[in-house]
This record gives sequence, structure tokens and C-alpha cells, in this order.
Amino acid sequence: MRLVLRYPSLCLFLLSLELGTRILVTALVSLSLSCLPAVAQSYRASNFKPSKLPNHLDVYEQKAYLQSLRTQRIDGDYCLKFQLIHKPRRANSQYYDGTLYGSFSDKSPMIRFLLETTGQIDSASEASKEVIAEMIIHGGFRPSSWSREKQSSSFLLMQGTETLNPIVPNILFRTFDLQMPYVYWENYLYVGPDRIGRAGGVQIFNMYPPTESPAVLAGVESVRIALDNSYSALRRASIIMIGETVDSILETRSFSKVQNQWILREVALSNPTTKDCTSFKVCSVALGITLDSSIFNPASTIQLPNFESNYFEDL
Repeated sequence: MRLVLRYPSLCLFLLSLELGTRILVTALVSLSLSCLPAVAQSYRASNFKPSKLPNHLDVYEQKAYLQSLRTQRIDGDYCLKFQLIHKPRRANSQYYDGTLYGSFSDKSPMIRFLLETTGQIDSASEASKEVIAEMIIHGGFRPSSWSREKQSSSFLLMQGTETLNPIVPNILFRTFDLQMPYVYWENYLYVGPDRIGRAGGVQIFNMYPPTESPAVLAGVESVRIALDNSYSALRRASIIMIGETVDSILETRSFSKVQNQWILREVALSNPTTKDCTSFKVCSVALGITLDSSIFNPASTIQLPNFESNYFEDL
């Protein structure tokens, strides 16, 4: 039996497994929606609880796990229709619609991310939507991000700690959560094996930001990641601030099967202090499409493709 793991970014996350037949599991972001979902197999078979922890990894195995995580990807380009749902602990939920385009260049993930209001009913009795955030995100060992507020404006390079600001006010997701740069940080400490709920064993790593990372300026001490013991896929990522305060926790929540391929349906980002949560839910997906690479170039003025509904499959 041969296991192959291929990685997209968080930048929102997409990857594929080969276990005899190919199983595709799609994730957001590195949402850079990134590397979250090769756990679909263990998720599907999670009706048992392991009787013991996974084995401790030696130095060679630790490096192999991280290398597998960094190289996970899928073949071809993709497009996701999604919804962001922000659930404050003491207020009404807020809803945003969006579209995510994804591709790869030089083994690095690229995404273009548009977020819209859910729409108001205008005089013609049709829902009108407005793009309120748009970003181009390049992942990998040298990540970069650009943003613009209006589609008529130019993209501007995000600098300093801008990637750690909310995409729009009040929600939890940041460009940092889509890009997932910590997957590529080279300074790490292997913590050891553990378990997460009924879904099976994980291997825990503390990833430490390089001195030039915006995360350092924002006071991030490390990001603790939990990798599925069987597939090296990201199951959880906890951002630890200086002083050991947990800033946020990113977790996978559910999957759907589309054309014999496992698609990550929901990933949630929560604040353990306020108990607020923002969910990224994939509504429909188009896989195996071809995108013009220029749409991931912030200097390009090419229009984004508008795929017909028959390209998408609802989840």
C-alpha cells in the first residue's frame, strides 16, 4: 500500500490521498485555507477510541512528518464558494459569502479570496452583494499577501502585522490564518504524541516564528500544531502568545464526499477567552479547472473567471 500526501496552502487547505484509489480532501485555508484535511479517512472511521497513544517519533520521523505536511497538494486548480459565519458569544451571528480561487506555483500555494456581504434586497427584488475584502495570498517559505478594499482599487502589499488583523472587523479570521506560514517555519520542538477526541492519535509540534516574521511583532511565541498520526495532516493549530496565552484555535469540523473525493466542509477558528467563533463553511466546489495564473498577480488587471453553476457541486 502506498500513501501519497499532496498539499495546497491555508492559505485555505486542499490535498489528496492515494490509498489504492485517490481520495481528495479539500480544505481552506492557508484557508491559504491549507493542509488540513487528509484526515478524512480517520474521520470516517472515528467510531472507535484508540486504547493507547501513538508511538513517539524519532528525529528522522519528525522531519518526515513536517516534510509531508509541507508538500501536500492537489492536482489542478480549484474554486470554492463559501460562507463565513461569525458567532459571538453574546450577540447575533454575522454572515458573509465569498469565493476562493486556488492554484500552485513553484510548489507554493496561491489563493485569491473575495468576501462579500450576504446581500440586501434592492428595488428590483434581487439580492445585491458588495465585495468588502479581497486578497491575493502566496504561501510557502517566502509568503506574501496583498489586499484591496474596492475592486476598482489597486492591490497593496500587506506589511508589518497587517496579516494578523481581522479580514473584516469583528470576525476572527485573519490573512495569517489563511496563509498558515507556521507550516513552513523551520525552528520547531517536537512535543510528543496525543489524542484529539474520538478521531484518533496526533503528533504535537511547537512551531517557532523566525525573527523577521510579522508574528514576532504581534507577540506570537509559537504555534502548536497537531498532525494526524496516520496522514501527517493538520488537525488543530493553536496560536500561543508570549506569556503562554492561547490567542486562537483552528480546528477541522466536518467533511463531505464529492465524486469519491473527501472535501473539507467546515473549519472553525475560536477565541478561548471570549468564546467567540468564526466558521468557514464550503458551500460548493469546482475541482480540476484551469485558472489563468495572472489572477494571482497583484499587478494584473485581468478579470476573474465566472464559472457556470454546472462546474460546481453543492456540499
